[in-house]
Amino acid sequence: MSTERTVIDKEFLICVFCQKLPKEPRLLSCLHSICATCAKSQLSGSNTWTSCPKCKESLIISDSEKLPPNYWLKNVIDNINITESSERKICTFCKLKGKERDAVAKCLTCYDLLCKECSENYHTFTTLTKDHDVVSIPDLRSEQFNREIKSQRQIVCLEHNKEHLRYFCRTCDVPVCRDCIILKHNSHDLISSKEGMEQFEKCLQLELERIQKDLSPLKTQYLKIIDQANDIRNHEENVKLQIETTCNAMINKITARRRSLERDLAQSLTKTKENLERESESKAKKIRTLEMTMSFCKSMLKHGNDLEILTLQRAVMQRIQNISSGKDRVFSVDFRNIIPKLNATWVDPHLELCYTTEIDDRLHDDVKSSAEDKDVKVNKEHGMQENVSGFPAISINNGKKFDNESSLTKDNITHDSEESNPPDKTYKDVTCSFITSNVLISMFQRPKISSISWVDEDFFIATDQCNNNVHLCSSTSPGKVMTLQNCIDSVVTSWCYAVRTGSREIVVFDRNSSFLFNLSNVSVVAAASPISPLLACISNSSVSIKASKDMPLQCMAFKDSSGSPVCMGNPKFGCLLTSGKLAVSDWDKDFVYFFNENAVLFRKEFCSPGPIANDKDDLIYITDIFEHLIIVTDFEGSFRKTVHLLPHAFHPRSISISPNYKLAVAFENKIALFHLNKNSNS
Repeated sequence: MSTERTVIDKEFLICVFCQKLPKEPRLLSCLHSICATCAKSQLSGSNTWTSCPKCKESLIISDSEKLPPNYWLKNVIDNINITESSERKICTFCKLKGKERDAVAKCLTCYDLLCKECSENYHTFTTLTKDHDVVSIPDLRSEQFNREIKSQRQIVCLEHNKEHLRYFCRTCDVPVCRDCIILKHNSHDLISSKEGMEQFEKCLQLELERIQKDLSPLKTQYLKIIDQANDIRNHEENVKLQIETTCNAMINKITARRRSLERDLAQSLTKTKENLERESESKAKKIRTLEMTMSFCKSMLKHGNDLEILTLQRAVMQRIQNISSGKDRVFSVDFRNIIPKLNATWVDPHLELCYTTEIDDRLHDDVKSSAEDKDVKVNKEHGMQENVSGFPAISINNGKKFDNESSLTKDNITHDSEESNPPDKTYKDVTCSFITSNVLISMFQRPKISSISWVDEDFFIATDQCNNNVHLCSSTSPGKVMTLQNCIDSVVTSWCYAVRTGSREIVVFDRNSSFLFNLSNVSVVAAASPISPLLACISNSSVSIKASKDMPLQCMAFKDSSGSPVCMGNPKFGCLLTSGKLAVSDWDKDFVYFFNENAVLFRKEFCSPGPIANDKDDLIYITDIFEHLIIVTDFEGSFRKTVHLLPHAFHPRSISISPNYKLAVAFENKIALFHLNKNSNS
């Protein structure tokens, strides 16, 4: 009987109030059970109004004492207690004699517990009990006596304690005992319990079939409602994102203008403030000199004699003439000419929610829009919506050890483990041309691509933050999806894949997708390129660089040229150049910090910093999320160009540049591909 606990749904096995196995279970109208103790404490009084804690159905209990006993559950629980409970089981007959002997068997006929002596020598040697079935407790735990136990279960009549219920009264629709038939049901329609059960089972089976027929369309309607609710949530999130990004763009413009005005104001007053400071220091010095001379002369006259004073006459007069000679120039500043006034014109921005029958393209459901686009097809098996020339998702397996079938490594992909030094070039211009765009779809929540990183010239990995998925995408090979809980972004080196989670942990796998190690307290993870071994783990005050799988981490604290520590407010994105130099965006301070290979601050650039990437020539690409553009610069800041992403991509969340100069831009649940065109002087 040890299997009964697993076979019977736990929802019906325990008391819905105390969550324990009930000793005297009573049945509620919702078919859940409650123990007698909870019935008295929770449902005391008449016409009690309550609700079932399990199914929340409203219940009106006229009298808790009149709740019907659940005999079926009581017998099941008794068997569970005997076969599974660790409590000591005492022989029923020995207990009557005042002795306590452990029970080793049970009589299936009278339900008495028996010790070894009683079961072997006494119980089956009386006239009344010689035909009883005695089974050892270990045998009860097996399933071979389930049918016998079920058939031997008996229920004592509530009105006649010495009689068992044996018959069924069809007139009153209740089980009855022999005394009940004589006293109350003498002329009623009576049948055996077996016949009553057969009739009820047929009736119940018909009702269950009817319920099953009603259940199927109800489930279909439920799934449709869930889909509609998910669509509304997705659209709501998109509108919230638009509200957030639009308002942030306005705030950033105002903040940038404020800082610009503050810088202009400071620069315009710098020279005047320096002159005033010099003049104030000069006047203060002369005041101190005159006061000191006056103090010396007064003290000399008060405390010196005639000859002492006369011997100092010449020196004193010479000092007085030196400090009082000439007329001091009066320094004056006309504040009306040097202090500007602020002229501000405020126009209240017009933002409102428009409700129309047409759905905006940015809010349109991706699966529906793909069906209307003749050039787009849906790969349902792999959950990736792809263009005819697009790239489906490929999977990585669950957990920290992946099998060969779903490994990220492909036979047709080769990787150069040697780091290639970028050529010495100067650039005149950088432009980009649009190639294609794709939509990543999911069977669950609408994806949000939070990170993208090239693996080689054809493959890249995309991190879906909403669904905890990582995709390996290409233009030729379909695949499946790896689930990695709380994943945020990922990078690729020549020897590993590194995935950062929302708990600031870095999980590192080798190129065969086997788990290597993890690191904690990391704000940004960066890699030089998929053909470089360099991996950087960045916090707000330091960077740890791992040059290869077998090399230890080299930790360096950020500092400025004078050796003072540099601490960023909220580092969000970063890139690692092949030379070991770093560019890190500070989300709080609106700066991009440029550190040399020794983690010394080289320069910083004010902007609205978003995702950062670099190409194999060590050009740095800084994304402006709110202006939908990319600023291209070099480490020294001698080169600067702007690349616009609209109308093909907006609010980019991540970018990556392949070794063959393909620019991948992730936004919402889409990926746009561009080709970079670079014009150099060499």
